[in-house]
Amino acid sequence: GKRPDDPAPAAAPAKNDKADAAPEEPGFENIDPMNILHTGDIVLIKTSLQEDAFAEASDVTGGTAGYLTGDGVLSEPKVVVVNNFADDLLDFRDFLFVVVDQLSYRASKDLKKRKKHLAQTGEGNSSIVQAELHNLEERVRQEEKHNFEVLTGMKKRPLRYGDVVQLQHLRTQQYIGVKPKFSAQQQPTSRRVELQDGTISSWLHVNPFFSHRTQGEPVIFHEQVSLESVKLADRWNLNWVSNLSTITGKEEYEVNCAKGGRGFYFMLYSRAIPMDVKGDTFALSYALPLRLYNPHQKGCVAASCRTEKQSPYMRKCEADDINVFGGKDVWMVEPVNFSLMKDTAIEYSKTPVLLKHCGSGQYLAISEDDLQDQGVLYDKGEEPAAMKRQNSPQSPKSPTPSTPASPSVAQKLMGKGLPAPVSPTAAQQESVAAKLMLRPN
Repeated sequence: GKRPDDPAPAAAPAKNDKADAAPEEPGFENIDPMNILHTGDIVLIKTSLQEDAFAEASDVTGGTAGYLTGDGVLSEPKVVVVNNFADDLLDFRDFLFVVVDQLSYRASKDLKKRKKHLAQTGEGNSSIVQAELHNLEERVRQEEKHNFEVLTGMKKRPLRYGDVVQLQHLRTQQYIGVKPKFSAQQQPTSRRVELQDGTISSWLHVNPFFSHRTQGEPVIFHEQVSLESVKLADRWNLNWVSNLSTITGKEEYEVNCAKGGRGFYFMLYSRAIPMDVKGDTFALSYALPLRLYNPHQKGCVAASCRTEKQSPYMRKCEADDINVFGGKDVWMVEPVNFSLMKDTAIEYSKTPVLLKHCGSGQYLAISEDDLQDQGVLYDKGEEPAAMKRQNSPQSPKSPTPSTPASPSVAQKLMGKGLPAPVSPTAAQQESVAAKLMLRPN
């Protein structure tokens, strides 16, 4: 039978043409779709670090908010206290997770079990066994194809309490999974949690943390939820426990799976927004890696991964193939400030962004000294160089009156709050050549 949380049939006509419109089904009326957790969302996962499990987390300095992150070297998730990502010099990408719809691993599990049995018994030479293995391998290929379509497909659905999801760490591409047969290192009564390849152990039920929410209701951002292991069930939820590090002597927070567990908040960071209802392309959004390609020079903007080398450069693409690139070409779009915005779409000429070089961790910026020398950018209270040249007796005044220009990209990126400069003349515009450089945020 059809589950109450199954998505609407594909043949059902929509009442509007918006790709991200709220589903017309019970429980979603009068709810902004940007407030509902969807599969495919890139999120931050916050938790309260107070001893009282029902206490709210606070983001103020010295507060009680911790964020889930992943250690790619040790392959383990952990909770880190964060007051401000920029001030604490933390790499934002380490804290991003993708909410993935439930993937299938039955065929892979069956093939693994069958090969293990044949290795123990030595019965793998007959034609019947070989045909059986061939069928199992074909099932695995079909399963992998289906999982790939789920991960890359356009169809995303809103989530309800009771749905099964997987949490994929964006940077390592691994999933949060529970190891039922292993005890947690700091809390022996709990089960171990680690970053692993996708398996049944990475299936998690999204359940309401408070009793005023019930199964079947939509999952809303900034509300505490319980993340229950599907394999263990019976209220075995993700949990954290504090301990003192033997190396640094500071308090650390281990993530494990325990009876009851702790509450976690989903916080939207980015959502892939389709360009149109029937299209297969997405609009530009945050946390997506990209390259800056110049078709005239047939090259990409690149930079050194060493922080002391601050000058970006143009790297020509070999054999005119733009698909051949290196790690120095990759940039990432980030918001100007780290306050999470409700609408994650990037609009032309409206949304200022940062371009972060993935290799060095620094940001693309414009040299203010060059702009000041050209008379485009000036300090508050000073007369701009362009105005000085126009008012000097040696140079005639321009017949066209100057008008205030809109804030430049440099002003938006550097966030200096400087006044708008006087628009330069056509000759001055041709001579303006600002130097690009890399700077920490």
